[in-house]
Amino acid sequence: MAIKRFIAEKDATITNSFRSGFFSSGSLGNTGRADSLQTHVIYGQTLNTASNELARILVEFPTDDILTSIQDGIIPSGSGNQEYWLRMFNVEHPETLPKDFTLVVYPITASWEEGDGLDLDNYTDLGAVNWVSSSNGTAWGSVGGDLDPGTTFTQSFVTGLEDVEINISPLVDRWLDGSLTNDGLMVAFTPSLENGGKSYFKKMFSSRGSEYFFNRPIIEVRWDNSIQDDRSNSYVSSALASGADNTNTLYLYNRIRGTYKNIPNIGYGDNIFVSLYSSSAGIETPLTSVTGGLSINTGIYTASFNSTYSGTVYDIWHNNAGVAFYTGTVSMKKFDEDYYSTNGRTITSCTNLQPTYFTSDNIRFRFYTRKKNWDPNNYVVVTSTPETQVVEEAYYKISRVIDDKEVIRYGTGSLHFTRLSYDVDGNYFDIEGNLFEPGYQYKINLLYKIDEKYLEQPENFKFRVESI
Repeated sequence: MAIKRFIAEKDATITNSFRSGFFSSGSLGNTGRADSLQTHVIYGQTLNTASNELARILVEFPTDDILTSIQDGIIPSGSGNQEYWLRMFNVEHPETLPKDFTLVVYPITASWEEGDGLDLDNYTDLGAVNWVSSSNGTAWGSVGGDLDPGTTFTQSFVTGLEDVEINISPLVDRWLDGSLTNDGLMVAFTPSLENGGKSYFKKMFSSRGSEYFFNRPIIEVRWDNSIQDDRSNSYVSSALASGADNTNTLYLYNRIRGTYKNIPNIGYGDNIFVSLYSSSAGIETPLTSVTGGLSINTGIYTASFNSTYSGTVYDIWHNNAGVAFYTGTVSMKKFDEDYYSTNGRTITSCTNLQPTYFTSDNIRFRFYTRKKNWDPNNYVVVTSTPETQVVEEAYYKISRVIDDKEVIRYGTGSLHFTRLSYDVDGNYFDIEGNLFEPGYQYKINLLYKIDEKYLEQPENFKFRVESI
């Protein structure tokens, strides 16, 4: 899996806006249990005054849970090996919607209590966090919330209907390494808009208490853990190809009692090697020897090589003392055997698709792909099993069937977080069942990049998710 979501553990709206009738302020109102969050700027609403009414959003996420996932090897460790995205989802409403504005995200610098208030109209529920206080009996250092103005993230809005989607990786990295205490985030209009003498009323998002499963505020962790194992997709070096195209990559999977584990004394250094021979005995001089290493995935090692040998080669993985860990087989192909001769038209099936999965499942979807116009002769049909064709750059998207809501979109940007892996058995991807709301059917669509063009495949693959 290369995507994981962490739902907010606290959220609230704080405001100094007037209550109905404009006789008193809602600055002591608490909204910790409201099903939506809002931010706004209302200028000059009271007669003959230049009043400036503001609402800001507070939200906090369970970074201890993120750290546990890193320690458990689910999320890769090390800054830069993943991205952390703040995502908040628009709530449509009949009131005036701001347009052409910018929201800013700050780290909050004081702890706060969420509270049980519900009233987002007249702010009549008192106590806990509000415009004046961070919790019962404790005032903010500055009214309107304590924040760090030196660390900010922004997003611009055109129509006002957009969701929040901001990369806050530098901030989350500081929370995780302990250099900054996690007291959550504030989302508000920029200071220039808050004090600009113009109204922006009002932008709303779903809260963590929303009835809509996929609309709750989250930190979405994204990383590319796709494996491009060329064991069935290795090519003989050619002067017609680039260095990258001539390079083949192999993987060693060290699975012990059902769990991937690192080989003892083999770490991130250069102490695992791969030698390629023309026979399985491995007695003669190797065709080539390369240094391998541990990938970002626990217990999975990788090594890359180039070869001018066009037959079957045998890869022997060993340490510097000559102790062999694994011996495999690689059939070298030539570039003129490339199967993309039908303008990318393929037939794809999901070979292990089940009708129902559970939220507790770690799911692997595996795909078989062949040329659309594949027409074998009788001898081939009788004597061989059709070989799956590897698609080197493929992506998945998952939507809810009932309303076609996009749950996970194609990750084709700078970080390929929905890129499919491939190995000797074809393409596949892993995903956690708890990403899905139980009780619904979902569908997988695939996108193949062939000849520098993205081609969405016509097939989709449906499955249902249930709770335990």
